[in-house]
Amino acid sequence: MKYDIAEYERKMTDTYGMLSLTELALEYYLLYEIWEGGTNRYMDNDSAECDFIHAMIKKIIRNEELSSDNTVFEDMRALITEKMQVVTAYVDRLIVYEHVLNRMEPGYTMDADERRKSASEIGKEALVRDIINFIFEDKDSVSINDRLHMILGQLPVRMARSKYLQLIRNSINLYGDSDMDALDGYVYMLRTTAMIYEPPGMDRHFTEFADILKEFGEADYSDMDGRYYTILREKLDAAAADLRNISDMYMVYQKIVNMFYVYNLNKINDDVKKDGLYDSCIRILSGLEGAFCGEADNADDVEQYLSGLEGAPETMYEKRLSLESLYDTMLNEACGSEVMRVLGISKLLFSDSIFAKTDMQEPAGVTREYLDEVADKLTEDLSDMFARSGRYVTRSVMALTFERLPVFFKTADEIIDYIKDSLDRCSDDAELIAVSGLIRELIL
Repeated sequence: MKYDIAEYERKMTDTYGMLSLTELALEYYLLYEIWEGGTNRYMDNDSAECDFIHAMIKKIIRNEELSSDNTVFEDMRALITEKMQVVTAYVDRLIVYEHVLNRMEPGYTMDADERRKSASEIGKEALVRDIINFIFEDKDSVSINDRLHMILGQLPVRMARSKYLQLIRNSINLYGDSDMDALDGYVYMLRTTAMIYEPPGMDRHFTEFADILKEFGEADYSDMDGRYYTILREKLDAAAADLRNISDMYMVYQKIVNMFYVYNLNKINDDVKKDGLYDSCIRILSGLEGAFCGEADNADDVEQYLSGLEGAPETMYEKRLSLESLYDTMLNEACGSEVMRVLGISKLLFSDSIFAKTDMQEPAGVTREYLDEVADKLTEDLSDMFARSGRYVTRSVMALTFERLPVFFKTADEIIDYIKDSLDRCSDDAELIAVSGLIRELIL
């Protein structure tokens, strides 16, 4: 299907405008269910995020422009993104400590004789063979790399810090022909995985988790009794559940704000508003807004209007994808059209990357100086972290970052040798039992 530029812009604008309103009705309903059901204690109807959402919903109901300045949406997106980065930093730290505790668990669930017997019954040669078969079962290189990374994150790590840091530096050097965004994204991933990323706002948002992580950071994992192990495990599980609730909440917030942004960018014309779908969305938003304000009867009417949305999101989703497939071609022909620029922002806001920046600037290339600067700073910070941490935490950080590194083996033989050496050098019965069980769960 081909469109001229004006027709394409009109169809795309109408689709984005109406689809954003439909998504708002569904997401606002989800927000209400969370609040009304009390299933998430981090859902605060008086928060800055909820105040912003309710204010915008009121404007939509009154058919008013949401804002003459899109900065209000950018600012709210930035606040939510900042809080999510803090949550991510906390979650990644807990993942490291969970990795540590998992490998210690058999030391507290089995007595010494049971551990020795269980460890002696682990056939290392058979385990290596099963691991190799798992990795190379599919001849596709992407599948091989994915499975190898999964295994590397579970195997015992017995590697000198100097060699590990060299692997980190080598991986950064691979970005020499890339752009700054790609390199910065990779380094961010390594930093947060290794617990050395301190996002802005970590001293302001969700600080109740700071004391928990401080306790995990100060724990002596080489000399820990069963009672304290159980305490740490329970604290970790509780904190992880709380952080999942926070993350779920802020995903909903960001999706709603993104849809406000799209709705404000793509004005729905009067002809489209005559459609019954528009009316159903407004009735849903109006009923929910009243329910949030304590008018409980309004919420009872929402269910009947939800049926008016049945099938509509799926139909518009297919239409959106069809139109978006032509976007790059139309953009080249539009010669700097402001409408096409707005549609590009809307396209990004509808993407799966709900926290993506909307500036859409062409990223700069990586310079040799920047590459060296990044590598020096990252390896220095990793060295400092290792100096403050015991061997249990150090090994877990190494294993988890191995999952993120480009494959550093040149041949299949090197992979086999690494796996054999990793298991042969593991003299801790509890760790060997735990690792064997975790790997068996992966490969079977």
